[in-house]
Amino acid sequence: MATQTSTATLAELRTRVRQRADMVDSDFVTDAELNTYIQQSYRKLYNMIVTTFSDWYVEDPVEFTISSGNTYTLPATFYKLVAVDYLLNGSWIEVKRYTMTERNRRTSGAFRVFHPSIMYRLMNGKLRFIPTDNATGTYRYWAVNKPNVPTDDADTIEGENGWDEFVVIDAAIKCLNKEESDVSLLLLEQNQVKEDILINANSYDEGGSERVEDVHADRYDDEDLF
Repeated sequence: MATQTSTATLAELRTRVRQRADMVDSDFVTDAELNTYIQQSYRKLYNMIVTTFSDWYVEDPVEFTISSGNTYTLPATFYKLVAVDYLLNGSWIEVKRYTMTERNRRTSGAFRVFHPSIMYRLMNGKLRFIPTDNATGTYRYWAVNKPNVPTDDADTIEGENGWDEFVVIDAAIKCLNKEESDVSLLLLEQNQVKEDILINANSYDEGGSERVEDVHADRYDDEDLF
């Protein structure tokens, strides 16, 4: 499906919101308040896209090295983790996520002889790897960063195929809610825009449908690795 990327500045969004809420000549909602509404609505749109099509905002992989210990602190811009890889003999190998019940199963000792592969878990903004005494090496992670929320008038948001209209409608609803006015028509329109966005986002990659993962293919959990 072809998409068209458009941008809208914070100042332009404020104007559009006031038009939708019929508040062009009103100062009942200040510009500062309206900026907050727009920022909240943009976060809502961003979360909706990330939840619907998790790869949409994925950044280029970030490579890092653990030289001691078994943790890596993620940057403040981090939002959601997509995947983690380990560099083994010049090739990137997927690192699986371990469950809390597995947290002590790959420590040093006899058990690790049979289960030596590295695994990770995201905890409190850090990637934690097990076995704890064999976690050094080079890694990379794929992630979605936090949204670039507009704060200055010239700051822009991206609107694929008019998705920024969701932000406008949602912020206009917030304005009318403050005024205790009827928002029923805007809610209907918002639901239609939301439905269009979800359909469009789900069909963004038409190269093939998702498939069930083959957990037996390309396994690397024998002791010859790591």
